[in-house]
Amino acid sequence: TGIGATATSASLATTAERVRAGSSGSRPTVAESGSLWYNTDTSTLEVYTGESGALWSGLTPALTPYNIDYLVVGGGGGAGFDVGGGGGSGGMLTGNFLASPSGIFTVTVGGGGGSSQTVSVRGTSGQNSLISGGSISTVTAFGGGGGGSYNSPSTANGLDGGSGGGGGHSNGAAGSGTIGQGNNGGPSAPTSWGGGGGGGAGGIGATGISGQNVLGGLGASSDITGVSTLYAGGGYGNLDGGTVRPTGQNYAGTVLGVYGYGANGTGSPNNSSYNGNSGVVILKVLTSRYTGTTTGEPTVTTNGSDTILTYTSSGTYTA
Repeated sequence: TGIGATATSASLATTAERVRAGSSGSRPTVAESGSLWYNTDTSTLEVYTGESGALWSGLTPALTPYNIDYLVVGGGGGAGFDVGGGGGSGGMLTGNFLASPSGIFTVTVGGGGGSSQTVSVRGTSGQNSLISGGSISTVTAFGGGGGGSYNSPSTANGLDGGSGGGGGHSNGAAGSGTIGQGNNGGPSAPTSWGGGGGGGAGGIGATGISGQNVLGGLGASSDITGVSTLYAGGGYGNLDGGTVRPTGQNYAGTVLGVYGYGANGTGSPNNSSYNGNSGVVILKVLTSRYTGTTTGEPTVTTNGSDTILTYTSSGTYTA
């Protein structure tokens, strides 16, 4: 049976003849109405209409669901002040979901936790990042736990989160990470004077050592953008009077990750403390299915046959 107003000729009897393929320039200029052509230039199935000026017309693809890959990282935890533990990284989740056409998916990017300039105040936890909407179950990456600070266990203990915050001075306990998202922080030095490292998506934070800075947990890598990249590392734990280190690096200079890393702990007295880094949500869509309908100004790039949306602030994508 032909497609269109008339049936195809009986001479077009085989599939190979009915659905031929080639570039735009190689399409026949005369064919039976309803003949099909797969355009290799545009990856589009076309039908011959015979209309002047538009002999071949693209067919509208069926509105079928399609897969979207994702990476979601929560905001990193803030550092503890005064021989502080490192902030835990935001939780990190990867996977995919089936998107129905016209479905609207809301992206929420969690901010980093804060870090006080007051002695004996631990860092606050980062905020959650998530994807919700359509018919999918909400995907939530938890914010990282804040790092512990100086003094009693009520302020020295690191907070739980996507990854746990490091313990602060005076035998602060480590915060716990969330299984499947991150790891535990490290406790402070048993003899004090050394904060523990914050947990990272790729490893636990180091136990504090008296008189030394210690590493936060490593970040975890993902190649969702086409380039293998580290995300969500834990902040380092600081010793008493320790040198202030750049946010986003542990004391050895290893990059913790471009998004969702926990803040580095601070020494005593009066070293500036750090806030955790904001999270990120990244979506990967086949370019042939990408609608271009977004809010929130994501960064849009391509890699091979995929379009990559990187959200550093909240927004939406309409499938």
